Amino acid sequence: MPITTKILIGFLISLAPNLITIAFRPDFLIVILVVIIKSPTAKPYLDKYILRMPAIGQIVNWNNTARFSRSLCNLWVLVFFYLMVSISCSRVSVTHITETH
Repeated sequence: MPITTKILIGFLISLAPNLITIAFRPDFLIVILVVIIKSPTAKPYLDKYILRMPAIGQIVNWNNTARFSRSLCNLWVLVFFYLMVSISCSRVSVTHITETH
């Protein structure tokens, strides 16, 4: 039997009598809670219940609205910038064409 298997079996045998004590420790419960929250399966259910909470749901909605507004503002800035660049290029090319003919 490989050494890592022996170490794992020895660790689990020593852990078995204290399993109830370990399972109810706050740090263990926090780790389990974080693992459940981060799982992709639990995310839709968690989002649904968070949005239904009175104060927290409103804050989440404000945060999402602010993020959307910033993204939209950045998009409009880029559109405006590229529009101005294209108008400038068009003006230069039209000026060049009219001067050469």
